[in-house]
Amino acid sequence: MGNTLLYSNIILWIVVIVQTLFIFLLTKSITHFLNNLRIEKTNSNLLTVGKKAPLFKEVDERGNLIKLSDFNDSFTLLFFADDVCNICKETFSLIKNKIPNSIRLVIIADENPEIESLSTLVSENNMSLIRSNDIPINYQINEVPTLFLLDKYNIIKEIYSNNEVQELIKDLALQNHKAS
Repeated sequence: MGNTLLYSNIILWIVVIVQTLFIFLLTKSITHFLNNLRIEKTNSNLLTVGKKAPLFKEVDERGNLIKLSDFNDSFTLLFFADDVCNICKETFSLIKNKIPNSIRLVIIADENPEIESLSTLVSENNMSLIRSNDIPINYQINEVPTLFLLDKYNIIKEIYSNNEVQELIKDLALQNHKAS
């Protein structure tokens, strides 16, 4: 009877080890499958030049309803920024006076403004400041400042990151020249 108990314990441990190994390999396979699925989904939805920009409808800091679909008479510059980002403020200062009246500027920042707010920078009628946490997610913003230049059909013409501000200034000068 003693040997039977010993053999049954050994067989039980072998079964437990095999099941644990099977669960580990199954978990690893499922994780790999889900990661590949997520990467393919993310890449297929990646916003690039030539694609239509996601539409939004939000209230700006002045209480005006801002709908991207209403901007079909002019170009739009979406400026994704943050209140604590000094580079964002410097970039805004560099481009503020170079934006032609034919381009509507929409600054989009998170919903929780810091002490020194971006709202003090927005003064012109063709500028709006929207506080939203959803719009940056829809535009896949990973760093600020990031700027999207949209045509009147809301097609992305250019995407500018922090190190491309000089290129943006040149493009704005071309837009200014075309408008005059």
